[in-house]
Amino acid sequence: MSNFGDINYDDFSNDHSTDSSTDYSTGSILYYRYEEEARAYANEFGIDTRIETDNAWDAFRHAYASAEMTREYGEYVANFAGWANEVKGDITYDQSVNARNMDEFNNAVGREIGKESTSSRDSANKVLEALNQGQLITDP
Repeated sequence: MSNFGDINYDDFSNDHSTDSSTDYSTGSILYYRYEEEARAYANEFGIDTRIETDNAWDAFRHAYASAEMTREYGEYVANFAGWANEVKGDITYDQSVNARNMDEFNNAVGREIGKESTSSRDSANKVLEALNQGQLITDP
């Protein structure tokens, strides 16, 4: 059985078994977990998740992941993980400076939310509120 904290990931690799490049290190498992949670909440909230970048879904996903990582592991870890994810985006996807700035801004908003959140549902609701109030950047 493979566990990270109290989370059982025995069947996790089956969800991504068609992608031979998938990295199942602890950081990647957390990334996929936060992305899947964010997608579930976004779909529940009526946020279109079909297009991955430079939109409300992108903003929600970054803020939610940063909020949850801050809540669970602290602001320092969340800040470093967010930065590392953006470096990966620079290298892998050649993202624009504006897209990176958008992501980093939304990560910072998420970290602030995570400091006060009491659960993943609380984080999701607070990120949705930030999105609806124009506190997240949705277009670089």
